[in-house]
Amino acid sequence: MSSRISVPKHQASESNAAIETTRRDTIAAAYNAIATEYDLQLGSTQWIRERLWERMDKLFPTKSSILDVTAGTGLDVSHLIERDVSVVACDISPHMLDILRKKHPQIKTIVSDFNHLEVTGKFDGIISTFAGLNTAPNLGVFAEQAASLLHPGGILFIHLLNRWPMLDIARQFARFQWQDVWQTLTTNPRNVNVGDVSVPHYVYSPKFLYQSVFASKFRLSRIEGQGFFRPLYATWGRQLDNLERRLASLFPFHSMGVFFSLELSRVS
Repeated sequence: MSSRISVPKHQASESNAAIETTRRDTIAAAYNAIATEYDLQLGSTQWIRERLWERMDKLFPTKSSILDVTAGTGLDVSHLIERDVSVVACDISPHMLDILRKKHPQIKTIVSDFNHLEVTGKFDGIISTFAGLNTAPNLGVFAEQAASLLHPGGILFIHLLNRWPMLDIARQFARFQWQDVWQTLTTNPRNVNVGDVSVPHYVYSPKFLYQSVFASKFRLSRIEGQGFFRPLYATWGRQLDNLERRLASLFPFHSMGVFFSLELSRVS
């Protein structure tokens, strides 16, 4: 006869809180360590950022108020303020925000995890780019907070790693890397090296993420994929850019990239 040991709710809650605190501390330490090199490291994927800026320019006109919840060193912030868009910058890494403040001392910065935003006021838009949101195992809290911080009709623009990066999978098949194929298909979260720290990234397909997390508060207006034809880092990939741009928001290509972006509007 077996007996079941129950854990009091308050102890389980304390344990979960401790795990969450450890997760946040690990992520903050990892990004603190690479803060001074971060802009340089992302140089080869500048083409993706420029595509995201093209969409931001359409979504956020001059004088818009934007909350960047994973602002990092301020690459997106720099682009937005050049267009006379007002930005509040949040990030989990104090060192990242130190670099942002050196670039733009006029910008309000807040050290905060996107799932525990310590922000007041209302915004026309909220953004997060380059997989910052992938570091959380549950984005439900973020979805609730984002909705509460946006004006009715406000835009949530998010950019994440894709659950099914078909170019990567095809390349692994072509090289007979069966173990890599299997890991890509079955592993979630995926460990991503941030400097010397392995940070779990929880990956989603675009439609699943929208339907399971954001559909109750937001309306989906656009999915766009990046990196389904054009390799992320190869310079020769520029030759495929025009083709990928034409197909980026069309089914099924919008859900086949290494990354995808979602454009969501807050429902009243």
